[in-house]
Amino acid sequence: AMQRDKQRFPHIQQKFDWDCGLISCQMCLKWCGSLETFTSLTQRCSTKSTWTIDLVYLLNELGFKVQYNTITWGVNETHKDIDYYQAGRVFDRDRARVNDLFEGAKDQGIAVSLRHVSMEDLASSISNPSTVAIILVDNNRLVRGYAMAAAAASTAA
Repeated sequence: AMQRDKQRFPHIQQKFDWDCGLISCQMCLKWCGSLETFTSLTQRCSTKSTWTIDLVYLLNELGFKVQYNTITWGVNETHKDIDYYQAGRVFDRDRARVNDLFEGAKDQGIAVSLRHVSMEDLASSISNPSTVAIILVDNNRLVRGYAMAAAAASTAA
């Protein structure tokens, strides 16, 4: 089992508005000693409309054991209202491709579970020194959550 110092986890700045997942993978790969470049990752994952399932396949292809937990099986239909996916009808083009990846995951040896992951489960998983969690969260939710927490703290004071 590979053990690395999580305190020395590398940071790589995003280059575009669509590459957060690929950059997250590149940071994990670099931490594991891989020399995969951003260019090589984009060649392996040949779409700019990268969904999490694309990243799961990418890491699996690179030889990593991946456990993908999600609360939505296939395409999340609520994303069709997001500006990014409306431009150039990206969402409509991605729907079949992404759903096919979900359906084919088991045959590729990829574990996909339809479930919510509690903070306790997450903490337990990452307590293993050879485990890294990639958690992709919509920044709008983070900002909204932070604002709500700040408002609650100021009200309680």
